Amino acid sequence: MEFLRKLLRNPLVGVVDARSARTISGWARDRRNDAPVTIDFYVDGKIAGSTLADRYRADLVSESPDGRCAFEYTIPPEYFDGTQQTIEVRARGATRPLTSGRFAVRLHPPRHYEDLTREILRRGLWAMAGGIEKTALHIVGWTISPPGSDGRITVNGEPVALDIRKGASDWKSPLPTGFASFAFEGDIPLDPRLTDMRFSFGAEQPFQALLDYHYPLFEVAMPEPERRLRVAGHESEFLFNLEGYSVAKKLDALSQRFADRPLGSLGPVLDWGCGGGRTSRFLAHSGADLYGVDIDADNVRWCAEHIKGRFTAIAPEPPTAFADDFFGAVCGISVFTHLDRHYEALWLAELQRIAKPGALLFLSVLGNVAAARGNLLEEIASDADGFIDVGRNPGIDAVTQGSAYYRNVFHQPGYIKRAWGRHFEILSIEQGIVGNYQDLVVARKPPRP
Repeated sequence: MEFLRKLLRNPLVGVVDARSARTISGWARDRRNDAPVTIDFYVDGKIAGSTLADRYRADLVSESPDGRCAFEYTIPPEYFDGTQQTIEVRARGATRPLTSGRFAVRLHPPRHYEDLTREILRRGLWAMAGGIEKTALHIVGWTISPPGSDGRITVNGEPVALDIRKGASDWKSPLPTGFASFAFEGDIPLDPRLTDMRFSFGAEQPFQALLDYHYPLFEVAMPEPERRLRVAGHESEFLFNLEGYSVAKKLDALSQRFADRPLGSLGPVLDWGCGGGRTSRFLAHSGADLYGVDIDADNVRWCAEHIKGRFTAIAPEPPTAFADDFFGAVCGISVFTHLDRHYEALWLAELQRIAKPGALLFLSVLGNVAAARGNLLEEIASDADGFIDVGRNPGIDAVTQGSAYYRNVFHQPGYIKRAWGRHFEILSIEQGIVGNYQDLVVARKPPRP
């Protein structure tokens, strides 16, 4: 019987393990024959082209004696018409696609992605970093101004003199005609009378106030470098404060917009995925009745010892121990950026359960701004489904034991409105305002009928 099973088993095996908008790659082989397999590519059921799986990849020597069973194929440009199409990747002779070899795409001509980038940059975009040096703040970063505008930076409303040069290494995508990037650097004296600093991009007024940065000049607890690294991907104290304080200020501004009152007055506030308190420290400072949860038990212990609030370690999947309809507000920064579709669905249902009717939720995702900054816009925006998992993230391997739980995931607005809208009313998707990189979804749990 075992002999018959082996005899009848499909000898053609393979995987589509990477794809951009236009290029598909993976591997395939015939278990009964060492000759390269021909791979056929179908668009909406019609063959579009073929290639041989005969490329070398070092990671495939376990699949093929010489590692030469990889393939790569670029879809012909005549299919880039903006319609949704189904791609199938099959080994010739097989009746079914390779593993992960069937997916939907919406391929556009290059002009479409240029127009998307133009829209992202319509009100300008910038990024900032820096450090404290004795009695001055040293800042560095880059800007992209709307065409014809004065892209100066102000601090607490006052213009500052900075060294500026053309070009920004942190922006990867081609810029549309009329746009240019600039790097800046300079020192700003610290005024001991101030409690914080607000950095804006735009001469007369900010191009977009929610792209402002905020820096605290008051004392706040700071976790150790290894804890900061797990949360933020870097060890910089300056950035940890800049990022956390900026998010807290923006959450307050959005709470005022959608609830006519500050975040802390909405009721108990949950920092879901609090990590080492990057944002929690400032939510507590504002007087919020704060709760924090995270799967990183070590960081949760640090928060419980240093931040006013109630902090609890949780499992990677729900339920939590919180009662139904408990929280007046929930913020989740850089959490749904890392969960696959299965865990996302579980946590959306759990957040709906523990949020009060009418509660506001502030949940960040990777969207088109992040994609454009990394030159991934064509890949991300061409995915017809709108949920794009681009692979495992090793950033918290010490917590997840190197499992595949922690991912890098992008979301398109249509997917959010469709999938998240089953649980919440989607009030707004604020593009690129978290670290001027991630989008922030503002949602509300519907009130009881």
